[in-house]
Amino acid sequence: MIAPPKRLWSFSLRTLFVVVLIVGALAGLTIRESLRRHQNQIDRQRITDAITDAWRRNDPGESDY
Repeated sequence: MIAPPKRLWSFSLRTLFVVVLIVGALAGLTIRESLRRHQNQIDRQRITDAITDAWRRNDPGESDY
């Protein structure tokens, strides 16, 4: 009689839940960090634009100076 083949992978439902939880947490942290970097980039651009606008308004070459 031929023996049934052994399974290569055997894991419980609890293991699956733990793996899904860890992968989800890592994905969430990665997305959060990406959004934080994007917001910082937007903030830096707004500051740069405000400084540039202020410099242009105070340009001595303009007639309203």
